[in-house]
Amino acid sequence: MGKMKELYIEELKNKQSFKTLYPDQADMMNNEQCLNCLSFSTIQIKTYTYKCDECGVTMVEIDNQLRLT
Repeated sequence: MGKMKELYIEELKNKQSFKTLYPDQADMMNNEQCLNCLSFSTIQIKTYTYKCDECGVTMVEIDNQLRLT
């Protein structure tokens, strides 16, 4: 039973590392691209305001385009 548990945990780790190495394109495209560091880890904090998790820059959406504030 111990060996099966080890194999199961190893398989879970492999799946998790695969997701971090090769992120799903749909997940990446749900977020806007940061204008400062070009990462896709932006979050919407208000209706037209976005903040980047990587570099901390705040952006505003004007005419369907992001602008640095």
